[in-house]
Amino acid sequence: MSLKPESPLEIFAFRHGQTDWNKEGRIQGHLDVPLNAQGHEEAARLGLALRRIPFGVILSSDLSRAVRTSEILLARAEAERWHPIVPILRDERLREVHLGALQGLTHAEIHEKFGAELSGKLGRKILSDEELRDLGSESIDALLARVMGAIHETSLRAEFKSDPTLALGLSTHGGVLRRLLHWAGGIEQIRFPIPNAVLFRFHYSRQNRTLRFVPETTYLTINSTDR
Repeated sequence: MSLKPESPLEIFAFRHGQTDWNKEGRIQGHLDVPLNAQGHEEAARLGLALRRIPFGVILSSDLSRAVRTSEILLARAEAERWHPIVPILRDERLREVHLGALQGLTHAEIHEKFGAELSGKLGRKILSDEELRDLGSESIDALLARVMGAIHETSLRAEFKSDPTLALGLSTHGGVLRRLLHWAGGIEQIRFPIPNAVLFRFHYSRQNRTLRFVPETTYLTINSTDR
């Protein structure tokens, strides 16, 4: 079956389960922090939310908290025989936003080291590229370029060309999802909760390389700290 150019690729994007650093309110960024016990439970419950989705592949950040979340939800799918097991493609382009000097710090430590103005902004809005540059962090444009490049390359795989009903799973991080939602849905540049193991739905046009947020998504949230 050939894929029509106008047929969008359905994407189910989810955040990894909880880590101890999430629980402590510590900025992770590119630092590799594993899931904790609650994170394992959240990943299994995420598998339940995705049990009816026919995936072609899952594209995952190469950081262990994202990879392990994908492995756990697919293991539950296999045990319950919900759908065939699919490959997990690890890609560093799906990593969290690189946050430079903020990585490894709690908000209290950021307040002490950088002052009240910066720490206050972190709780209200996405920092500007100028503010990110001063911290040695990654720009918003750089993040979107790498993430969307990975999505586009994966969308051209044979699985999706041969079967347009297959969806792409995206296992990533809170900062990545927040920026995708801003870009794909026109949401204002303010911070809003992205809980661990939250699930969002998008449509991707391979022809136009555009991403559209599907706002009627029923998504899963687990009681967990959003950091």
